[in-house]
Amino acid sequence: MSISASASLKLEHLLAEGFAGNDSSLSVSLIEYGLAWKEDGEYLTFYYAHPSVQGRFGHANERKDLDPKREWSWVDWERVATSHGLSVAELLALPLPGIVTALLSQYGAENVFGASHAEGFEIDFGSLPPEKKSARLRRAARLPADRIFPA
Repeated sequence: MSISASASLKLEHLLAEGFAGNDSSLSVSLIEYGLAWKEDGEYLTFYYAHPSVQGRFGHANERKDLDPKREWSWVDWERVATSHGLSVAELLALPLPGIVTALLSQYGAENVFGASHAEGFEIDFGSLPPEKKSARLRRAARLPADRIFPA
């Protein structure tokens, strides 16, 4: 799915398209964890909290059968696994969204998915107040406030 920068996707659309996340609530997955995904043939489409534009999301497509150690060869796998109470073998045996979640918590979206020079897209969450969305998305993207709101 191609998404323009001016796009605003509705949460209901993502649910209808089959997006899932780390929580049973897709809105919680996107706002609190900054991540949702959908299987699309041989690929997984990931929507993640944009690493440098507050309140927006980026997207990436990854092959379901990619080799995580090859794709992210710079990762300290022992450190990531240990921080999640797993061995490296157990971590690498997780489905790709589980591995990506672990990597995001350790390294952030910019390192995992690459730098994004696009401004991303919005997701319409409905009734959640904008100030709550902004603070939670900033946490999900692991960005310090001074990087988002330069002095």
